[in-house]
Amino acid sequence: MILQTGEGFTGHVIDYGWSDEEADAFMGAVRGCYLEGVSTAASLVNLNKAHSMLMDSSHFVGGDCALLGGGDDYANRINVQNCTFREQETAPIKDPGAASQAWLISGNTFEPAADNKARSDLFDPANHGCSLLRELVR
Repeated sequence: MILQTGEGFTGHVIDYGWSDEEADAFMGAVRGCYLEGVSTAASLVNLNKAHSMLMDSSHFVGGDCALLGGGDDYANRINVQNCTFREQETAPIKDPGAASQAWLISGNTFEPAADNKARSDLFDPANHGCSLLRELVR
């Protein structure tokens, strides 16, 4: 369990995008974890310049967003499965990245936003052309 409770905190609760160098975060995982942050937290998990990351069976509560992608850079081969997202200010997944590749988002539960209203989209508007493919149930 990771609880970030500092009022006015504007950083990332877990920051895989720590490096300004070419040494990217590689093969990381958040598995079976409960993460909660204040509404002003930039993200619960920053994936900027991360590669081959797994978010599995975890609960993400609060923050501006739960998962922050690569922005103008990338976040490649990100697997998000069997997680629960709730009470984010903007979107559960924000800005996967301009040069991002191969995000798999499967089997997750998306609960209401911070204002307790239903979500219309899982990504924020800065999605850099990423598409959400919805599985059709027959």
